[in-house]
Amino acid sequence: MGNTGIAPTMALADTLTPTAETATEQTQANEAKEVIDQTIQNVTDPLVNPTDSTTTASDSLATTDETTDDTQDQATEQEQATAPTAESEGDATNPTAEAPKVAKKANVVAASEITGTWGTSPYTFDENTGVLTIGAGELSGYTESPWSENKNVDAEAIKKIVLSGKVVAPKNSRLLFSGNTPAEKLTNVTEIEGLSQLDTSNVTDMWKMFKDMSSITSLDVSGFDTSNVTDMRSMFYGMSSVTSLDVSNFDTSKVTFMSYMFADAPLKKLTLGDTFKFVEANASLTSAWKREDGKGTFYSAEDFMKNYGTGDLTAGTYVSVETDTWGTSPYMFDKDTGTLTIGAGELSGYKESPWSSNKVDNKAIKKIVLAGKVVAPENSNYLFSTSTVGKDLTNVTEIEGLSQLDTSNVTDMSYMFFGMSSVTSLDVSSFDTSNVTTMSYMFYGMSSVTGLDVSNFDTSNVTTMGYMFKGMGSVTSLDLSNFDTSNVTDMTDMFFGTSLKKLILGDTFKFVAGKGALTSAWKREDGKGKAYTAADFMKNYGTGDLTAGTYVSVEIGTWGTSPYNFDETTGTLTIEAGELSGFVESPWSENKKVDATAIKKIVLSGKVVAPENSFLLFSGNTSADKPTNVTEIEGLSQLDTSNVTDMSKMFKGMSSITSLDVSGFDTSKVTNMQHMFSGMSSVTSLDVSGFDTSNVTDMANMFRGMSSVTSLDVSGFDTSNVTTMENMFYNISSVTSLDLSVFDTSNVTTMQDMFKDTPLAKLTLGDHFKAVGDTKLSAPKALNEGDQLTGNWIREDGQSKGYSPADFMTNYGTGDLTAGTYVAELVKSELKPQEYHVGDVNITGTYTGDMSLGRLTVNGKVVSWGGSFKDGQFSYYVGVGKLKVGDKVVLDGYNKEKELIDSKEIEVISESSGSIDQVDTYKLGDSTITGTYTGDIHKGKLVVNGEVISWGGTYKDGKFSYYVNSQIIKAGDQATIQGYDKFDTPLGDPQPVTIGEQLGQLTEAHRVGSSTVIEGNYTGDVYQGILLVNGEKVSQGGSFKDGKFSYYVGNLKVSEDDQVVLMGANNRGQQIPGSEIDVTIQTPTAEINELTYKIGTQTIKGAYGSDTQVHQGHLFVNGKLISKGGSFKDGAISYYVKPDLIKADDQVTMNFYDGSGNLLAENQTVSVN
Repeated sequence: MGNTGIAPTMALADTLTPTAETATEQTQANEAKEVIDQTIQNVTDPLVNPTDSTTTASDSLATTDETTDDTQDQATEQEQATAPTAESEGDATNPTAEAPKVAKKANVVAASEITGTWGTSPYTFDENTGVLTIGAGELSGYTESPWSENKNVDAEAIKKIVLSGKVVAPKNSRLLFSGNTPAEKLTNVTEIEGLSQLDTSNVTDMWKMFKDMSSITSLDVSGFDTSNVTDMRSMFYGMSSVTSLDVSNFDTSKVTFMSYMFADAPLKKLTLGDTFKFVEANASLTSAWKREDGKGTFYSAEDFMKNYGTGDLTAGTYVSVETDTWGTSPYMFDKDTGTLTIGAGELSGYKESPWSSNKVDNKAIKKIVLAGKVVAPENSNYLFSTSTVGKDLTNVTEIEGLSQLDTSNVTDMSYMFFGMSSVTSLDVSSFDTSNVTTMSYMFYGMSSVTGLDVSNFDTSNVTTMGYMFKGMGSVTSLDLSNFDTSNVTDMTDMFFGTSLKKLILGDTFKFVAGKGALTSAWKREDGKGKAYTAADFMKNYGTGDLTAGTYVSVEIGTWGTSPYNFDETTGTLTIEAGELSGFVESPWSENKKVDATAIKKIVLSGKVVAPENSFLLFSGNTSADKPTNVTEIEGLSQLDTSNVTDMSKMFKGMSSITSLDVSGFDTSKVTNMQHMFSGMSSVTSLDVSGFDTSNVTDMANMFRGMSSVTSLDVSGFDTSNVTTMENMFYNISSVTSLDLSVFDTSNVTTMQDMFKDTPLAKLTLGDHFKAVGDTKLSAPKALNEGDQLTGNWIREDGQSKGYSPADFMTNYGTGDLTAGTYVAELVKSELKPQEYHVGDVNITGTYTGDMSLGRLTVNGKVVSWGGSFKDGQFSYYVGVGKLKVGDKVVLDGYNKEKELIDSKEIEVISESSGSIDQVDTYKLGDSTITGTYTGDIHKGKLVVNGEVISWGGTYKDGKFSYYVNSQIIKAGDQATIQGYDKFDTPLGDPQPVTIGEQLGQLTEAHRVGSSTVIEGNYTGDVYQGILLVNGEKVSQGGSFKDGKFSYYVGNLKVSEDDQVVLMGANNRGQQIPGSEIDVTIQTPTAEINELTYKIGTQTIKGAYGSDTQVHQGHLFVNGKLISKGGSFKDGAISYYVKPDLIKADDQVTMNFYDGSGNLLAENQTVSVN
């Protein structure tokens, strides 16, 4: 109970001390308030949590005892630390020598060094460098710090603090790196090294932890564990040199106090994490803050602390930014990017804008961003502009976040965006204009804006719209369908200088006094109604057919009595009901307004009567007059051609049209159709089957150049009055068939080039056709792909012979050239193979006629089907070496229907020559047969006793080498080698292989005891050995040189009953037959001469035979093994023993062994004297 009563007193005394400090620093009003708050907290905390208070009191009361104990411990440690020095000055060989006495002074080791402990952490202070080094341990509170009033280190002398090991911070770490009085403040410390070593996992209080460390420029607290901290007040207070902090690892989930945490710390950068949260936004951050990566917007310090952890204020690095205000809205300007960012608040009038007030250079602003809800003033005239000449925002290209602008109270929007000529896009779709009365000049001069959405504008209270859109030269469309102009009195030049092509108007829109300054003519986009001049459109909108809807600007005029209008946006020319005059009056003729190349589509919207002379009606007399870009003529069924006599060049040169409906044309009076469709190169189909041509006299060039038409039905043409057909079907290159069976050419005087560049596959002529002049009929095309043609025309039914195109035209109507259908004559089918040379991959040759498939037969057996037959050349794959000299090879040719057309026998020829000339004598057991050859030998065949053993060998520069298994050829065998070329053609006769003596022989093999090697002798060519134990192969290898060998067997264990055999092997590791030999096992011995030992000495001496390899001795005393070792060199034995080991009466013997552990001599007596 005594402790419980003391705790509050201790806490109160502790917290009252800062009040004295505050009294000496009257200018720090913030700190005064904080001290009062802390005093209240410390007085009340023990009452709230008496358990914690008791703990605190106990800790405080224990301080004196712990300090005394620490001092005694330090003295003891100092005495022990000096002991080695004393020893080094005395007798180094005597560990018991007494060291000189050292005076016990706890905190002074040397003149320049102060030591001590803080809690259990030892510390050292170097007075020369000002470095305080704190070692591993647990710190106690700040009152025990090395620089506190009752310690020996002067706080002002400390320049650097180093944590050299793991240091555990106390639970109460308030003022841990600070002090309670000015003399205890670490104002000269510039660096704390090793803060990552500080374990803060148990800390609950970090109040003023680094307060007033004004010289530190960088502080690494990124590794702090703050999961248990409740108090962070004034933690970094007064760190006036720190500009950046990383507290991304801070967990503030338990923190309840954070006031003045960053007070008087001029932070420019702050890194926060997901577990950080400001408490009551009173951490004393200043200025505004923005994400370093540029994302999101900027926030005032208060909003930043209040909202961190929500919205775009997520974990990351933030930088401080300087701001000013416009009204109550803070703003900042980034000179590097030219971006002006305006934060949430209420704007005042334009005169206080950043650029009008000369705080920001208007020319430097490139972009404006509204970063929060911004309330526009009631009078928003010139809001994003100015009334001062030269102060316009002409360089601004974008206003971002206009949806944040609250315009609900605005009454005046005149000049709002005046002169912003560089802005390309403006989003005013969310504007609340319900209270606006004036919009004059609102968008004046915004010449770069390409689209403007004002469809939601409420203009019910607007009275003036003069010059509203003036100068918006890039806007082509406006949706004013929601505009209510019932109260508008002024629309002067509202649309002046715009490039409007489309205007959407509603029921509540009305032009005022026709002063909107629209140009061109206007017509409903849906095609209903007629076109109106701009003046009539503005004057009459809202009456008749000028009702709510979408209108497009058009050019208007008349062609004959037919009115027309042209929509520049769509390129559509609409011709209304009436009678057309000649082509010289067409809208696109030289003296009209419509550019011929701008027309994309022509629409006949009513009954249009074509003139009698329709020469060039939809064409032109010059290249500039031709509407070559028209892709469609809609409504040609509305064209009345009943009175037309001349249709020459009617559609000439309309090269972009893909479809033309002339099926309803009345051509009964037409006499001239020359060039009617000439040059219509994109038309794919044309229906002229209903044309009445009974009065036509001129069809020259009628279809010339219609290269995309695939079929043309002229089978009903009456040509009895036609006199000229020159170039009629010139270059209709996609047409493959023409039926001219009803053509009567009795009056035709010229057919020059009639069929030029039109490669027909089929032509049907009648009894009344007769060619006149050179029609330039070309050779016929094949009806089927792959057909081989002679180039002649022949009756499809085969009832005529073949005729060249010229002869066909000249002689048609005579002999066998009678009425009927004519096609291409096919070439007779025949195979013409070339000689086949052994080794060729393909059989090749030429063919004629209808040939598409081959079949290969070899020696009466069908081998395969296939082959490539194209353009008179064929190739049939057979593979390398498949066909040999002497084979009977037949190639059959088939057509697509698999009908046999022709067969040819293929001659197989070989051009190879050569032979095996000589075979060297073969030694039994060898792996190679060698010899010489000439010519094209590529491989050989080995036959032994009439059986084919293998194919192969290496043949180069007249010499060959043939691999053979050493077991294959035996004494008495009959062997031959036959040479072949690379295509398996035999060259020369088989050559016999002479079998000679054995390759090599082992003559002696032995192993000494359990030696690791078998040694012996050999004769001949032996390259390796093969070791067998009881018939099983154990290993293979060995070293064979100059008739002697050594074969490693390691610690191979064999018994007397085991049969150990070693065989010889050739250079391929193959056994040499008959080379095997038994391995003899030799028992090793050694001659040991007299062994002597003199008592008291350290050596047993003796001798051994010089031909014996003694490697080790074993010493036995009275029958017990004592040691192993010894030195054995040049027949002398020397064996080390301890001086007192052997006594006079001892029985001493030795055993001796070779290097493989074989026993050489046993129980050899040692003479002791």
